[in-house]
Amino acid sequence: MIIRGEFGALAHEAGRLDDIGDRIDGRLARERADMEEFLGAGWTGASASQFRAAFDRWDAAATECAADLHRLVDAIRAATADLVAGEQANTEVTEVLADSIPPSLARMMGAR
Repeated sequence: MIIRGEFGALAHEAGRLDDIGDRIDGRLARERADMEEFLGAGWTGASASQFRAAFDRWDAAATECAADLHRLVDAIRAATADLVAGEQANTEVTEVLADSIPPSLARMMGAR
């Protein structure tokens, strides 16, 4: 199977997704700060405790989603690096093999 891709496009998308992840991280930090301020304003009782527990569950899930996005970016970057390395290795092998083909055979194959 041949997988074709634009390595630059993959790197660009990884950067774009990384920026989105960073913005999500920033937004979550602001939401946490706002929530601490809100809850610190004196709201107490069972409903405040239930709300806090619900917010903590939401925050944990949102934080995990953001971490998943960052892991996805890391995987895209690693896959791109592997693809680039594979492409370079294939090019080197092709060049070595092309140099070992007799000129008459290379002309018949259209290689030279």
